[in-house]
Amino acid sequence: MTNEEWKELALEQEEEIKKAMQEAFRDSIGDIKDSWSYMVTLEEDGSVTSYFISQNSTPNSVYYGNAIKVASWERDTINELSWELEQYLTPIQLADFELWQADDENYYKTLEDWNPELYEDVKEKRHKDFLDTYTDDTVNNAWDNFFANLNEN
Repeated sequence: MTNEEWKELALEQEEEIKKAMQEAFRDSIGDIKDSWSYMVTLEEDGSVTSYFISQNSTPNSVYYGNAIKVASWERDTINELSWELEQYLTPIQLADFELWQADDENYYKTLEDWNPELYEDVKEKRHKDFLDTYTDDTVNNAWDNFFANLNEN
């Protein structure tokens, strides 16, 4: 297919493509940072597919016909993106945690060591906030990049 045909098909499938892109981006953010990735493709029949690709596979090996990559994201962690868990503590919780951590024997210990239940709660809130903040912009940027790449070739 020509780039113009891909653009036309992508515009016809825009809603489905963006939904798959949102899911792929959301799935890519978790507790693991590695070379595995999530890729969204558009096939010439108009079907949209999201693939989880290992570090040992190539993107071309997942295509079952004529398809084009719309977007992909490597797995990453929020910990790598400066969203600190302590930001989600109340002032009292933060003061208690810092007081506990000031003890020499707890200096290198984490929020998870101090209060595992609270750790899980703030970790979940942080994950949701991060995705709520970045998903739409990330998907829209990837969509724009897809079309920009088609215009360059």
